[in-house]
Amino acid sequence: CIDSSKIATNYKLIVDNDFKNKIQLIHIIDNAKLNSIGNDKYSLTKKWFYDNENNKKLSQLGKNVVNYFRNICGSKSSECAWTTFDEIKQFIKGSGFRKGFESLNKDNVFSKTYLAFLCNIYYPVNYKIENINEDGYALSEMLQFIWRSAIRDGKEIWVYIPSIRMRNLLKQWIAQNS
Repeated sequence: CIDSSKIATNYKLIVDNDFKNKIQLIHIIDNAKLNSIGNDKYSLTKKWFYDNENNKKLSQLGKNVVNYFRNICGSKSSECAWTTFDEIKQFIKGSGFRKGFESLNKDNVFSKTYLAFLCNIYYPVNYKIENINEDGYALSEMLQFIWRSAIRDGKEIWVYIPSIRMRNLLKQWIAQNS
């Protein structure tokens, strides 16, 4: 079930001036090899995860996250946070980053520098919210996760977003607000 009051709060981040003033601190990982797993419009949706539960794609996603955190960022696990749908996190395997999971549904601040947003968010079937479009909803959920990071403290952050749809939503928002 979707909490409409939480959606309204998250949706405000799209126009939040404090957040928009920190846009230059966001670095989106543009790595063709790591991002190739999300090249389909519906990659990393809940359905995609369930369809690939015992598939090589989930194993590859876990390897991509480890590669991103360890090799690309050269980070310690204490500097990393990642998220996906709560019920899906069990499908993503990989050593060195599992403890950094942050629920999409929580509002806690985690002040991490290296982030991985491993989901592609759509409304649940047959659910509509007035005055909020589907892309706006997805963007607001991603911005809420990003806002909980070290960016709040004015620190640079690096974000791995393998879903092409979600990555493009963030890039468009940055371009419109820069």
